[in-house]
Amino acid sequence: MSLSHRLHVVVDPETAALLRRLARERHRTVGDLVREAIVAHYGTGDERRRVAEKALAEILAAHDTIPLPDPDDWSASYERIRASEPQ
Repeated sequence: MSLSHRLHVVVDPETAALLRRLARERHRTVGDLVREAIVAHYGTGDERRRVAEKALAEILAAHDTIPLPDPDDWSASYERIRASEPQ
């Protein structure tokens, strides 16, 4: 992973202390923890794309299992509804 963009994040003293303690305990840097938290919470572009593709595949697969009325039936229903509406 190429780290080419710098961010400046301001946190309260308690959060800063917590991040320093966790980083020390895990033998990591605070930056590592923040990057991991961002990916865990927001994902990466590739992960979001995979999630969206999976959701779309599930929707398309469900389409085959959901019985849909014939379009001609839709037209007949629509015409009945329109005929019953007050003019």
